[in-house]
Amino acid sequence: MLLNGEGFSGCGNGIVKRRGWGGTGLRRFSYFCPINRPTVTENRPPRFLNDPPHPGFVTGREGLLANIHSALESGEAVALVRGIGGIGKTTAALAYLHDTAYSNCYAHLLWIEINSSLPEAFARQRDVQERLGIRAETDDLLRQNNLEGVVLALLEALRRLPGPKLLVIDNANDRDEIRHWKKILLHSGCRLLLTSRAEIPNVADLPVPELEPLPAATLFWHHYRPGEPLPVAGPAVSELPLLLDDIAGHTLLIEMFGKIGRQAGQDIAGLRRQAAEGFVFSKKLQRSVPTGPHTERKGLDEATLEDLVLFLFRGIAPGMSAREIELLRQVAVLPPGAHPPVLLTRIFQLPEADETAFFETLDSLHRRGVPLKKDGNYQLHRLLRAVALRELQPDAENCAALLAGVTELLSIDQYKDNPVDKFPFVGYGEAVLEALVEKEIPDIRLLQNELAIVYRNLGEYMRARDLLETALVTAVKNFGAGDPSVAVSQSNLGNVYYSMGDYVRARDLLETALATDLKNFGPGDPSVAAHQSNLGNVYRNMGNYVRARDLLETALATGLNNFGPDHPSVAAYQSNLGNVYRNMGNYVRARDLLETALATDLKNFGPDHPSVAVSQSNLGNVYRNMGDCVRARDLLETALATGLKNFGTAHPSVAIRQSNLANVYRDMGDYVLARDLLETALATDLKNFGTDHPSVAVSQSNLAKVYDSMGEYVRARDLLEAALANDLKNLGEEHPYTKMDRKSLADLLEKMNGPANED
Repeated sequence: MLLNGEGFSGCGNGIVKRRGWGGTGLRRFSYFCPINRPTVTENRPPRFLNDPPHPGFVTGREGLLANIHSALESGEAVALVRGIGGIGKTTAALAYLHDTAYSNCYAHLLWIEINSSLPEAFARQRDVQERLGIRAETDDLLRQNNLEGVVLALLEALRRLPGPKLLVIDNANDRDEIRHWKKILLHSGCRLLLTSRAEIPNVADLPVPELEPLPAATLFWHHYRPGEPLPVAGPAVSELPLLLDDIAGHTLLIEMFGKIGRQAGQDIAGLRRQAAEGFVFSKKLQRSVPTGPHTERKGLDEATLEDLVLFLFRGIAPGMSAREIELLRQVAVLPPGAHPPVLLTRIFQLPEADETAFFETLDSLHRRGVPLKKDGNYQLHRLLRAVALRELQPDAENCAALLAGVTELLSIDQYKDNPVDKFPFVGYGEAVLEALVEKEIPDIRLLQNELAIVYRNLGEYMRARDLLETALVTAVKNFGAGDPSVAVSQSNLGNVYYSMGDYVRARDLLETALATDLKNFGPGDPSVAAHQSNLGNVYRNMGNYVRARDLLETALATGLNNFGPDHPSVAAYQSNLGNVYRNMGNYVRARDLLETALATDLKNFGPDHPSVAVSQSNLGNVYRNMGDCVRARDLLETALATGLKNFGTAHPSVAIRQSNLANVYRDMGDYVLARDLLETALATDLKNFGTDHPSVAVSQSNLAKVYDSMGEYVRARDLLEAALANDLKNLGEEHPYTKMDRKSLADLLEKMNGPANED
């Protein structure tokens, strides 16, 4: 049960018809006493699928909870708890969840809070997915960025659970989104409890009323004089009802006024004057806007409420210490949602000796009147977050610690990190870039670079490209075209264009970056070797194998000289060079390089790292060319399994491995399996790149060969014609791939039509 509160004798349904409470003969009553309490039929406690926050101190919502239950028990099985921000929607939903008289009516309960979109909220439920046994499936969907698929998978898992179920979705404020998902959500067999600021048609609508005088006073006194009983005589009895009437029984405002008064040592008359100033400050607060049953007098809407929160914030701010303002500004920049202390410690890069003072400062803000802490985590109410961002004006200078911490959080150390581990922090990078308006300064450029690299690893090449284009402009503006920072941005952007199949643009950027670093650092610098390796990959894909070989031999020599044979960079250069020797037909040299690279990657990263899978895939291709199909198959199957584990089915690297493995199966005579893999790879490439990407042509060409082997010549011809057209557009007439596809098409047409007759 929740905390007891003050109430009237014979509370009934909790509706009070008059203001004030002096001389009523107050006595305590058990907090929850709604009419028509549900009968508890379950003998075991419900199973919470996650850990919903505790609502804290709650009073005056007995009738609302009873109405929620009645609506959920109705045929529609949906209840909408609706009201303006801060009125207590979330608290009411949590109170319903945590009251055993209601929660014991369900076998399973799930709490989901929307911060940006419903699919994103479902995707964040990683522990729930684990408990429901669908983590592998949802991991796959997340790597495809298929958030809607995650929603469907989780709802299907809920549908399979026995017994009555309750799904609570908090902050369901996008009316169109909820209308879209409503039937799908109900298909899970769950009763559905929503909290929202928006009206949603065809749903049991339960507006959250203003708190009645006694519950409002009880809540205020809980924050104003914790642990002290609500007085029944004295100035408070006359002044407090007027203050609460001024702020319309709004729970967030009650909490803020209570904490402000306690912290400042201000009496209630003084708080009334402060509230009156707030109403002068916002003339809009004089409008009559219904928030519940009291439509005959002044009420609040979102805009006017934000004005009053702003006024209160401006009253609190002068009393804040410089450190409190500094931290509040930076916490407001973080994305909406709860932030665990352990994550804040990482973001703010706190030494152990500073952790206590850091969290004591946040707790001090909470006591001062800025509700910030809930259930052990730190989270600003959305209204306060918007006000804090507006008033405290975060920028790259006053949020330098946060900017550096989030940049570091996203940074991928190629020598030890698995890029997959960075994917959950993308939202933090996006929130910082959105909040800090200065886009053309070096520190922002660093964050753009790091976030773009994570995007590239996710396969989101266009988002990576857009960020890196901006970062490059910033670097040139701040440092000039010949600066090493510009070369870094050019190299990163070149790698993205390489992944997108725009080899000419990639080549030009990488050539420029290489020239810059050669001028600044000389030929033996590690950054020069990195550019040479990246540029070598581009030339290889453009069919210039000699140029690619020379660049990669130089990069490998530099890497060995700087780092020795066991360094990850050396393994990367060996793997890239091995690919070139394979293209040049020197399979023995290719094999030896790739075996060495694979051994190094396994030693440095372990078997599940993406770099290991790359080396395995490349080595598998060599063994296929050498005729060892069994060894090739084993390597490629392992590489594919790693790719699926790390990135999911829709990532470009997975499609490459499916295509490579299919070639092996075709050589082994398993045409059906080869066909299925290549159909999947082609569909993935088309989804990721469209019809004109070089990888699409490779998949089309490989699939055509399978259909040729199966005797489906028309299908093979259509695929080869599409692949050849793609090659001509992207690679040109003289590229080896173009020549191979042209010859394959000619051979197929001859097979279909017979040899041409001589005159």
